[in-house]
Amino acid sequence: MWEKDGQTHERLVLEADTVGHDLNRGTSAFRRPPRLAPTESPEPDEPPEDEVDAAGLSVEERAAEAA
Repeated sequence: MWEKDGQTHERLVLEADTVGHDLNRGTSAFRRPPRLAPTESPEPDEPPEDEVDAAGLSVEERAAEAA
């Protein structure tokens, strides 16, 4: 803590041992839910709305469509 120009300031320092899910006592599995078929396909010159649309289908989604 310090004082400057008559005002007291404080700086918080945070040290993390881990970041994210704590897997010390278990496991985790992330599964992406399959996307629903769009009702209307976007125009070819229309850019994707977000990064997920720009990335396209996942391996699981492509396999499900092929089945």
